[in-house]
Amino acid sequence: MDIQQLQYFCVLATTGNFTRASAELHLTQSALSKSIFSMETELGFPLLLRTKKGAVLTECGKEFLQFSRGVLEAYDRSCQRMQELTDTGHNTVNLVVTLPEIFVRVLEGFHREHPDIQVRLPTSDSISAGEMLSMGQLDFVVNTAPMEDKLIEWVPLMRDEYLL
Repeated sequence: MDIQQLQYFCVLATTGNFTRASAELHLTQSALSKSIFSMETELGFPLLLRTKKGAVLTECGKEFLQFSRGVLEAYDRSCQRMQELTDTGHNTVNLVVTLPEIFVRVLEGFHREHPDIQVRLPTSDSISAGEMLSMGQLDFVVNTAPMEDKLIEWVPLMRDEYLL
């Protein structure tokens, strides 16, 4: 089974009709039917019931549709990320720094150590830096306090001395 077959299945599931799906996919009905039959054979269960009016998802088909959409979304995100890396000709790091005064020191040191890596500073008005990090939109966050997420690893970057 491949990405293209998952795409075919999602279009067919959405349209509920082999004729409309094959037209949308620029395929013959026969080619679409063979692709779906091949998937069902590989999986070992029917994904849909074929009727005179079209195609209706089985319970397994409904579950497999959710899976297929998730795989296709992950595939699209991965392709987009790979495109970002190749578009710039450099490696890219997405970074948020919550204290601008230390940003200059951090960035200067980073650029000395890694001159070939581009640094992006994405922002969002609607979600926090921790949420952006959890969603994979950021690579690093330089923050004043540890983030309360078991999936986020944090290490002290520097210690400031305060004098009175």
